Amino acid sequence: MRPFGFFVVLLYLSACGGELPASGPPVVGVSLPDLANRFFKDLEAGLRAEAEARGMRLQVRSAENDPTIEARHLRRFVEEGVAAIVLAPCRTEVEPFDPAGIPVFSCDIAIEGVAVIAHVASENRRGGELAAAALQERVPDGKFLLLDNTAVSSVRARSAGFRAVVGAERLAGTPDCGGDRARAEAITRDYLDRHAELRGIFGTNDLAALGALRAVEAARRDDVVIVGFDFTPDARQAMLRGSALRADVRQDPARIGRTTIETIARHRAGETVERNILIPVELVTAESLR
Repeated sequence: MRPFGFFVVLLYLSACGGELPASGPPVVGVSLPDLANRFFKDLEAGLRAEAEARGMRLQVRSAENDPTIEARHLRRFVEEGVAAIVLAPCRTEVEPFDPAGIPVFSCDIAIEGVAVIAHVASENRRGGELAAAALQERVPDGKFLLLDNTAVSSVRARSAGFRAVVGAERLAGTPDCGGDRARAEAITRDYLDRHAELRGIFGTNDLAALGALRAVEAARRDDVVIVGFDFTPDARQAMLRGSALRADVRQDPARIGRTTIETIARHRAGETVERNILIPVELVTAESLR
């Protein structure tokens, strides 16, 4: 026979429904798209550093780039009764969910379908403008290829900034590669075959830029210049070895993470926080690395 205490504990757990204890540091639930990605590793490091400094505890989960897993994370955070939710979504349109009064904050990629207190992200449009200026400086003639990712709001902003600077007449095409390296390589190979006037490529993230670089090098086209976005270690190495990747827009994911936690703390303290908080970006060139 089980002791009476067993049933008391069972009753308590059933009543709580998995909620976190009321005492102790506030817990923030965080869902990130892919913790194998260096950008999101750095963003997580910023989140954790600021949370520790402010006496918060994080529950960080990776969605593995799967919106279904992401939706499961969000439902679990609500069930647990976290103090706040931070979402960097797999894509802009997220599955609607009821936060049950829990404040939601987004970072890196803006979300649609769920109301948020604040969104913290890079100056993505400005980054697209910087990329366009870098290409125009290096490629006075010829056409440009824009490797887009229309499912992601941050990339849409980069693309809009790029288009505004270069103009439609210089664009050979704006195909959607989904931010995927292999797709970017295949698309670039096709455009190189069909557009002899192609001289510049903007990869709206570094996976796209590096995929394009593979195609350009395979085609032995030393007259094509590539500009990327993210300044990942692989992109930096490609720039250092003198490849066609000549410039890259650097973000500061750790600062995005720190600012997100800072904004949560301000909101919890009763302060009015900005709805959109933009973190500066900068252009890094191959020349500046030497």
